[in-house]
Amino acid sequence: MHRRQRIAEGSNRKIFYLCALLITVFTIQSNFAGRIDWFPDLILLVVVFTAVFSGISGGLIFGLIAGILRGLLSVNTFPVDVIIFPILGATAAILSKMFYRQSPVTHMLVAGISICLLIIAHTLYFAAFFGNSPGLNAILIGSWRVIISTILISPLVFQIIHKLWTIER
Repeated sequence: MHRRQRIAEGSNRKIFYLCALLITVFTIQSNFAGRIDWFPDLILLVVVFTAVFSGISGGLIFGLIAGILRGLLSVNTFPVDVIIFPILGATAAILSKMFYRQSPVTHMLVAGISICLLIIAHTLYFAAFFGNSPGLNAILIGSWRVIISTILISPLVFQIIHKLWTIER
């Protein structure tokens, strides 16, 4: 087997595993996120760390797919999820180039910035289109469990995606 064929097969395998992971995470999040206060935003973490390994274009594409899936969880946030998730993927790819991407501190920093940007986007969207404006501070304070759990679980999700990304055969 030639080197190009092995690389192509490895890339196809990575895409398959990442899509399977995204569907699994979507299923888990759709079943448990509303029932558990401390449930992390796993879809966001998969997007963020896929972007860390695949770069800006991969983050944009995978973010779009994840944004569509995430929008299915709440029809009210569908438009903002489709727009914000590719942006979060690209942002994560850029941030990972600025810091040492293997560091758990970097994982938590990138996850924290991403979850806060997502909450801010949702808050602004609801304020602009539905007239709901409880204030950004109140929303961030009210979401502290999700923010903390997402940040704390981020090194584990990074390691899982790192293992999937390094699959060659």
